[in-house]
Amino acid sequence: MAVASTDDIETPPLINFFLGYELTDETATMLSRWDIVVLDMDQTYQFPEQMKLIKRLNPDIKLIAYISAGEINEARFHGGLGSPGRILADQIPEQWFLGRPSQSRISWWPGAWLMNATNGAPLINGERWNTFLPRYIHQELMSKGIWDGVFLDGGYSEVTSKFGAGLDINNDGIVDDPKTVDEAYRDGMKTLLQNTRKAIGDDRIIIANSSLEFAQETNGILFENFPRYGFDWPFRSMQDISPLLEQPNVLAINTNTNNLERPNDYRLMRYGLASTLIAGGYYSFDAGDAKHHRTWWYDEYEAPIGVPNSAPKNSSGLWSRQFTNGYVIVNPTKKAITIQLPTRYQKLFGRQDPQINTGEILNEVSVPPEDGLLLVKPKG
Repeated sequence: MAVASTDDIETPPLINFFLGYELTDETATMLSRWDIVVLDMDQTYQFPEQMKLIKRLNPDIKLIAYISAGEINEARFHGGLGSPGRILADQIPEQWFLGRPSQSRISWWPGAWLMNATNGAPLINGERWNTFLPRYIHQELMSKGIWDGVFLDGGYSEVTSKFGAGLDINNDGIVDDPKTVDEAYRDGMKTLLQNTRKAIGDDRIIIANSSLEFAQETNGILFENFPRYGFDWPFRSMQDISPLLEQPNVLAINTNTNNLERPNDYRLMRYGLASTLIAGGYYSFDAGDAKHHRTWWYDEYEAPIGVPNSAPKNSSGLWSRQFTNGYVIVNPTKKAITIQLPTRYQKLFGRQDPQINTGEILNEVSVPPEDGLLLVKPKG
């Protein structure tokens, strides 16, 4: 597959989840700086020229179509008649929604209806949701020639914890046991991902969200909201599942400001970026799950650290990793830690946070609590 892996990119590998509606020439130009950009599938209908502009400015960029594997948003039913989302919505029979005997449609995310991805969903014209959606992705998205893959949001491995109990997975009017529901949903979603791979081929990227269960069926999993719910589990999980993914590995971390406009939260940005580089993935930093449409850019994104040439290392509470032209450190503890460096390294010259990125050449460095540092080899 043509997409570069994190072992091929000389500056930090970056992914942008840009799910806003408007795509201007200025925004398209900014987005062309990323390695991978996830855009809503309707953008080929709404802003085709801007999509082409991104590709023209960066022929190596990978554009990934956003679509939900487990839900359909109500807004899709009201889109333009020729838009991919409207085409999808207009083909969905009512029997494919997963609900309760007394409630045919249910939602967890406002305005997004849960789909029945199980293998026991009603057959309509010989298809279920988990066979229909992969065919749709191939025919309506991948065939257009501009998409390099698909981001499947809502790839749930279980649903009762979010949507509640009392679900009826086969539309027989009888409530099913929650454990049975979750097992059936997990099996059905795995089928959906496998069918998607068959439909779009091995040369396209599949990234999933919401569960680690499907690593073997995808090129990558998104870890969203890192490290809001703790550092250890997502950081170690990234390293654990990396060998299971199809190649190239496009594992991703999204760190965000919890839907607040704080682009200058440089410490949080560095913390997520350094963690991602050490674990081995693509990095995203934006405003949050309700505001995934930012083009914030940082000094660290241009750091010429090279590619990783060692495994992640833990020492004195710090995680670190050597790169061919740099050294990355993250401090997940609540106190500053000073360590000796394996050789002399230089801090970045900073335009945005000059108190941290001072350009100093160092033999040892103090890393503030819950922060990270990118260092480069001195020139000369």
